[in-house]
Amino acid sequence: MTLSPSVQSRRDELVTLGREALLAGDKQQAQALLNRAVELDPHSEEAWIWLSGTHADPEAMEYCLQQVLALNPHNQQAQDGLQWLAQTHGVGVAHSKDMPDAVPIQPAIAFHAPSDERTIGVLLEAALHPFAVGSLLGLLRLVSWLRPTTLVLLRTDAGPLGLSSSAGVALITALTHGAGLLLVWLWLGFQLSRLRVKGRGDRFDSLVRLGQVWIPGYLWVGALLVAIAGLGLGPGPWRVIVGLCSILLVIGAALIIGRLWRLLDRLAVPYGRRGTNRAWLVFTLLVGALLGLGLAGVVSAAVLG
Repeated sequence: MTLSPSVQSRRDELVTLGREALLAGDKQQAQALLNRAVELDPHSEEAWIWLSGTHADPEAMEYCLQQVLALNPHNQQAQDGLQWLAQTHGVGVAHSKDMPDAVPIQPAIAFHAPSDERTIGVLLEAALHPFAVGSLLGLLRLVSWLRPTTLVLLRTDAGPLGLSSSAGVALITALTHGAGLLLVWLWLGFQLSRLRVKGRGDRFDSLVRLGQVWIPGYLWVGALLVAIAGLGLGPGPWRVIVGLCSILLVIGAALIIGRLWRLLDRLAVPYGRRGTNRAWLVFTLLVGALLGLGLAGVVSAAVLG
């Protein structure tokens, strides 16, 4: 593919600025600039070489160097870099200087999961985690709503969907809150596929990996059981229950954010600026979850009212 003179000029400018930032010790700025350079021209050996030096993760470094060798199997810098990674980190396999020419690997299709694992079942399993965690949070919210009086739990008259009031309330609250986090998961998956360096554009893999990020949220099953057990207690013991539940909620949230951050490292999401970095994704996760759960609460209250 032939680039226009203006695109070539912009690419060269970004590579130069990225190289200067890296040599000055500003790896975050260098990574952001060089990522933009390879987005403009995925066939730029120089951009990939310098981009490899901005990463602390050996797998991300290997990915960049593999891109260089895919474009030019005889690139000595990339061969030496892979040899060093193999010796110091045990990452990858060093390439021979006599290896045949390779077909360039495009960033959008690299690092895909095996084809036999890219099934609707895998995607549904990944979706189950945010949905289940959202449902747990919804039920916890329901317990807090019921705390002033436990009479609602004891009602047996017909409620929403023809169920008893307690079952209808629990079902609708769980479904709406689960759906709220499911939407957050979908939106974040599309954003992650756009920002990741490894496997850029792979929405399926991004959604599957993001689904696994929510697994620590199952810790909140304990918080729900503790809260339910405390419904009949007095104000003093209830405050202790609230404290314990709050601790479990904070621990679960911290573990989820930690898993997301490590995932961003593995996929080499840059530290760029202007809404394209990992801090922005984490912030989006928190705000999106709060908005999704808040909207679910409004819907639940409207339906049940």
